[in-house]
Amino acid sequence: MTIDEASKKTGLPKSTIRYYEKLNIVPPIKRNKNEVRVFDNTDIEWLLFVKQMRGANVSIKALVRYISLFKEGGSSIKSRIKLLTDELHKLQAHIFGLQAAEHSLSKKIEEYRTHVIPTEQKLV
Repeated sequence: MTIDEASKKTGLPKSTIRYYEKLNIVPPIKRNKNEVRVFDNTDIEWLLFVKQMRGANVSIKALVRYISLFKEGGSSIKSRIKLLTDELHKLQAHIFGLQAAEHSLSKKIEEYRTHVIPTEQKLV
């Protein structure tokens, strides 16, 4: 499939796909005799994996490291698990921070509803 089709299938912009390939975050995409990228299902799976990892706030640097470890094969499994575990802990801390922010916003909105609005209405 073409890069247009891969973009539609993954929801990633073509520029992002090219960027990921340039950084070796995905394995090199095969090319036809005219040097046009030709994507197969494995390429799509890699792109979707990277998209999912980026959606989980995994950094480009961590993904480059993960792919490098992946290329080493089975001997790097422990290192890959550690990398993913570290990224999971970062994500959990981020989620905790978001939940705290959500709580603060909810509390502020409730204060407006229960205190500010009634007080302002008395002043009118």
